[in-house]
Amino acid sequence: MNKSKYIVKVYRSLTSIIAQAIDESGAVVLGQRFVYQSGKKPLDQAAQFGEKFGSDLLKKNVEKIVFDRSGFRYHGKIKAFADGMRKSGLEF
Repeated sequence: MNKSKYIVKVYRSLTSIIAQAIDESGAVVLGQRFVYQSGKKPLDQAAQFGEKFGSDLLKKNVEKIVFDRSGFRYHGKIKAFADGMRKSGLEF
């Protein structure tokens, strides 16, 4: 495991979720944007995106993160995204 401190910053809008993993030097390790699809529940989609983002971080040998919710309340899509990352095996 890499001993650097990683921060996952998340931003949500009405149509998408943007997540970035940043190391302690400020370099972006992984950044992804997910746009919601019609016909599916946004909470379920946010959880699936969290699982995918978490598994991509694990592939880059990132196992422990600090979660920055960027001022958004910890409920709804933000909570579903974080729970999805936890489900993939990341530690907060």
